[in-house]
Amino acid sequence: MYPELLGVRLYNPMLLLAVILGSWLHLRLVGRAGYPRMRTFLFLLALAPISWLGPKLYSMYMFGGFGGWQSELSGGYRYPGSVLSMLIGPLLLQRLLPQGLDVRRWGDLMVPGFVLMLAIGRVGCLLNGCCTGEVCDLPWALPFPSETPAWYLHRFQGLIDSHASLSLPVHPLAGYFFLLEVTTVVGALWLLRRKHYDGQVVLFFLTFHGIGKTALEFLREPYDVRHQTVPLALALVALTTMVMCWWRSRAEAGAEAS
Repeated sequence: MYPELLGVRLYNPMLLLAVILGSWLHLRLVGRAGYPRMRTFLFLLALAPISWLGPKLYSMYMFGGFGGWQSELSGGYRYPGSVLSMLIGPLLLQRLLPQGLDVRRWGDLMVPGFVLMLAIGRVGCLLNGCCTGEVCDLPWALPFPSETPAWYLHRFQGLIDSHASLSLPVHPLAGYFFLLEVTTVVGALWLLRRKHYDGQVVLFFLTFHGIGKTALEFLREPYDVRHQTVPLALALVALTTMVMCWWRSRAEAGAEAS
């Protein structure tokens, strides 16, 4: 059974907690940078429908269409759609940003909070038994209770019978993602104080997290390349952009020295 508290499944409350804490961190960073938090909060509210729609549409694309309101509202959000929403939404609504805060600087201030949302959401995934990893016998492998996605998958594959109370032990893939995202938050906060140009923290996130997620996706069961295509493509573009910016800064420094 799914973990519950007072009769409420913990997956959606964890998503709500992720939004609250991620938004709090973003507004705190915005305030420290000298921009109005209330205007930024209103911008986040305007961005919210796009932020919800992106991962939902990507989930519907992966699962072949609309699965009914109850199913769609209770779960089914995919990371590639979240990242695309983060990149496209602010560009569409950038005129609503506080004066003096352009979209690249806003993106740098948003990255730590956005990735914190992802990290807390992964805890919800772990409690939900979704984002299932391959069967393994490592000391930290986890079985999941009956009627969770991992249990149903193993039942469908004939690995357990219908009377089994647990799935087989699997890679806790959501836990791996959580560790990747906590590391990304720490790196983004460190870089935010030391960046050389606006947009650098966004490029770092797309590169570091995109490559890490692409690598971890090989452990997902069942494997689906569509979990990897968008993060890897964005990572390659971001890495190329960072190299070009570094090369340009080196060339400009050399020109000034001569």
